Amino acid sequence: MLFKFDIPAGSSNCKLKFRAVTNSPISISGPVTVNAYTLISTFVSSTSWNSKPTREGLAGTASISVSSTAPTEQTVVTEACSPGSMNYELEMPTTGSMGFTSDTNNGFYMTYGC
Repeated sequence: MLFKFDIPAGSSNCKLKFRAVTNSPISISGPVTVNAYTLISTFVSSTSWNSKPTREGLAGTASISVSSTAPTEQTVVTEACSPGSMNYELEMPTTGSMGFTSDTNNGFYMTYGC
């Protein structure tokens, strides 16, 4: 999965997070670990998996879980903000699987301070 987040100038303390509300439409089977890699350049909507930017390095790792009784949130990456955009490739190197549709309540998102 490729993610691009627009970051305003003057932002600080960027965090890539995963969130799932109670009884979310997210399905997870087995252990799911997410590795987030920064990319050496930004990408555009026409970027394909075969033309994606090269990985710069591992930025963070998190074990992802969801609950049917309480909302969950995991921080995958915490790093200094780069004004303009921050770009990540996420991979799941474990044997588990994860299925979801990202919306305003569920999925991966970026937080930052101003």
